[in-house]
Amino acid sequence: LSDRPEDEALALTRADAVQDVRALVATLGTEEAGLLAYARGLLHWHRNQRFCGACGDAAESRDGGHLRVCGGCGKLLFPRIEPA
Repeated sequence: LSDRPEDEALALTRADAVQDVRALVATLGTEEAGLLAYARGLLHWHRNQRFCGACGDAAESRDGGHLRVCGGCGKLLFPRIEPA
C-alpha cells in the first residue's frame, strides 16, 4: 500500500487515517506491539529484497510473504534475523 497515493490506500483499506507504527507502539500491549514490529520488518525486507543478490533477477514473494524465490536461479531468500 505504501507505493500508492495516501487517498487510494485509505480507500482500499477502508481506513480513516494513516499513522506511523512507531507512534502507536506506546499505546499497545506487548503482543500487539510485537506483531506490528514484525510486520513492519517484513514490509521493509520486501521493499529492499526485490532482486536476487546472486544473479540479479526479480524475486517473487511466496509462503505468505515469509520467503522470496528468484525467478532466474531459483535461490531462496529469507528475511534477515537480527537482534534488536
